[in-house]
Amino acid sequence: MLLIQTISTKTLDQASVGEFVKLKTPAGNLFAVILDSDAQGTLVGFLETNQRSRYPTFKQVSKGLKCLSYGLNWVVDRVGNDESWAGNRSHLASAGAILVDSHAV
Repeated sequence: MLLIQTISTKTLDQASVGEFVKLKTPAGNLFAVILDSDAQGTLVGFLETNQRSRYPTFKQVSKGLKCLSYGLNWVVDRVGNDESWAGNRSHLASAGAILVDSHAV
């Protein structure tokens, strides 16, 4: 991962929707994106899990939880591995799947 800005520490109530963060959870330190925030808490989308399925998930967490923030200016970059090949459409209808072909992402 190439970092182009300074990382800051803050609580989730100080974070903005769309920020890329790393949270310390009982499951470990996980990357997430702030999806929404209201009086009940902050909705975060975890981009990784320690579960066998490894699918992204979301959860409402306490606004007082501390995080490392990478800010609002970030992108997702494609990394090829044994699960990425031309014609791999096994997750075509899966929520959160990013599909790349010759015409679009």
